[in-house]
Amino acid sequence: MSSCVDLTRENQGFMEIDFKNSSPDSSDMKNYKALFRLAQSIRLYPDINSLLEFITNEILKLINVGGSTILLLDDEKKEFFFIAASFADQKIKEKITNIRFPVDRGIAGRVLKTGMPVIVSDTGSNQYFFDEIDRVSGFKTFNMIDVPIRIHDRTIGVLSAVNKKEGMFNDQDIELLSAVADTIAHPIENTRINEKLALSYEEVKSLNNAKDKVIHHLSHELKTPVSVLDACLVIIERKLGNSKTDHLEKIFKRARKNIQRLLEMQYEIEDLLKEKDYTISNLLSRLLDACTDELEMLITEEMGGSLVIDRIRERIEELFGPGESVPEKIRVDQFVDNMLGKIGLRFSRRNCRILKDISPVPRVLIPEDVLMKIFEGLIKNAVENTPEKGEIKVSVKKEKNGCLLIVEDFGVGIKEENMKLLFENYFTAYDTDSYSTRRPYDFGAGGRGFDLLRMKLFSEQYNFHMDISSTRCHHINENFPCPGDIDKCDKCRSISECAKSGGTVVSVFFPGEDSKNILSEKF
Repeated sequence: MSSCVDLTRENQGFMEIDFKNSSPDSSDMKNYKALFRLAQSIRLYPDINSLLEFITNEILKLINVGGSTILLLDDEKKEFFFIAASFADQKIKEKITNIRFPVDRGIAGRVLKTGMPVIVSDTGSNQYFFDEIDRVSGFKTFNMIDVPIRIHDRTIGVLSAVNKKEGMFNDQDIELLSAVADTIAHPIENTRINEKLALSYEEVKSLNNAKDKVIHHLSHELKTPVSVLDACLVIIERKLGNSKTDHLEKIFKRARKNIQRLLEMQYEIEDLLKEKDYTISNLLSRLLDACTDELEMLITEEMGGSLVIDRIRERIEELFGPGESVPEKIRVDQFVDNMLGKIGLRFSRRNCRILKDISPVPRVLIPEDVLMKIFEGLIKNAVENTPEKGEIKVSVKKEKNGCLLIVEDFGVGIKEENMKLLFENYFTAYDTDSYSTRRPYDFGAGGRGFDLLRMKLFSEQYNFHMDISSTRCHHINENFPCPGDIDKCDKCRSISECAKSGGTVVSVFFPGEDSKNILSEKF
């Protein structure tokens, strides 16, 4: 085999070996028998970790070495990690399997870069050897051999053997380990694919569960106003009594018919949710249009004139229409300080403390009404998630090329499945079964979930960036909902203890008035 092996940097105790044109040594039946036994073992070990532990143990005996490891590549973190290891000392094995290191370090990094097996006959004289692993594990490596674990043209890991007990590593060892690496490559890859599929499946289940709750919430929101409309219609009919004309009778008949349609749609939503098969595209828009038309019809007949109708249309357009606002140069620190005084009056009934940390910042370019809606929405969500005697911290800080607005509450936090829907779909932090319509700023009021969604739309239109992180209070569960008052909580004995149990932080980065393409640089 020496005629087909390319050796380089031998003076460093280092060999890179190319087997493209090599042929196996047919005389070495021991190796073939060993490979056959390893291949047969794959079907006996359905668990990949047990299989790889068996493989590394077999390598110790096959080539008589002090240790054997299997490294896999973490593509996302650009790191190697040990998935299996065998050493005479169990403590070394435990330490080794907890180590991670960058993909450009060590002999494994060299194998990943070149895609070729490597023999290191003397680690002390090799420039690529990464001695940090020895330092952490307490194991001393004198010589080693690394071969790539490959799938087609992609290296997914490295199979390694260290400290040969008799003689030096040679091309026969390379051939044997390369064959072992080829044998385990597909089982490893299949296992990783299956793990990713299982994780994706769990994420889909979690999202579907969160969407179910969203639809339940929407269904709940629709049921109340439609029922109120139905009751109002009955009252109006009763008051009119026998004075109704044929024309009015037709109008009431049409109104009753369409209200009934809305109720039927609401019941259909509930039925569809039971079957876990539903389509919600444009549902809110269609229902809003239907309610608006019927309200307009009733107001026309009841009050006459177009002024009331026009005002209702204007209000609906104000709430849900696209609208246009003119950007202004605003000092966010001054704006927030001023707004806190005004907004504070709206929840003065609540026993919540606002902590301010406001520093002077450069001006930003944004419509004042948009900034007001953003800030009010953040404060409202924070207050509604904070129990009585809880705290909310509002910060404005100078950042490179802009400023940062941070609203942090130390309240109940948001469930993980609901976090997945933030800024993507209709959202509420509360479960439908615990939801009840309260006044704005009340604890657990919940709202209708439009605040954060509207902020996301604003961010796309006015070029600012939003980020959110949240920790759900670890005391809350099905049997223990938050009582809404720290003094009434059996789990938290103080304000500081409550603050540590959960909370939500929303940060908004506004580029400075003269900044360009800041978001792509900062985020």
